[in-house]
Amino acid sequence: IADYAAIDADSGGGALIDLQGTITAAAVAISGGRDIDTFVIRRVAANSPMTISTVNAADVIRVGSNATSAGNSGGLLSTIVATLTVHGGVDGLANVDLDNTGVGPAVSGTVSKTSIDGFGMAGPVVYDNVKNLSLRLGGASDQVTVLSTSVVTTTTIDLGGGDDGVTVSGVNATLNDIGGLLNLLGGSGTNTLRVDDSGDLVANAGMVGGSNGNQIFGFGMGSADQTEVSQAAGISYGN
Repeated sequence: IADYAAIDADSGGGALIDLQGTITAAAVAISGGRDIDTFVIRRVAANSPMTISTVNAADVIRVGSNATSAGNSGGLLSTIVATLTVHGGVDGLANVDLDNTGVGPAVSGTVSKTSIDGFGMAGPVVYDNVKNLSLRLGGASDQVTVLSTSVVTTTTIDLGGGDDGVTVSGVNATLNDIGGLLNLLGGSGTNTLRVDDSGDLVANAGMVGGSNGNQIFGFGMGSADQTEVSQAAGISYGN
């Protein structure tokens, strides 16, 4: 499926690409155009991996069982059964919105600078060149592990209700792979944030608190120089 990026007959007017029903194939490929397109992905069928190429502009990719052209709430991610890959355009303006706010069991999963795994999905969401990545969870007590974030991506995780837990730490128990901004929205419930840099053997400098009293910068985040406290990368948290 393509939006004829080379022709761009509808210059200035983006397309709505709304996939309905179940598509079963060896592979599914979707390409946007030069304008701001909206992709609505409610499901990815088993053994039918899907790839979205946004080409250009601030495209919006809504993923969730209740996603529509106008919004994305009240759905689940359990309908993503095979790999969903999102290639953002070279301009890096694409926005990916994952919704798991529907009524369902508690979920757990991992977020990294290249993929989102778990959260009820049998297949991962793989991404690159994305400006904003949003993951919204529901009212159960969910568990999130953030291994890394991309330098070019602002990652926002809304925990919703429930007594949720978030761990921010790489596979080597450091924060050195937190390359971009990470926003954590606690919502209701009693939530726990654990930030672990215990595996780092290099001297670090960092700041806890920040201008709003709810930020963590430095400690190897956002800079190869671990004595530098860079506010281009770090963690903001609330509730």
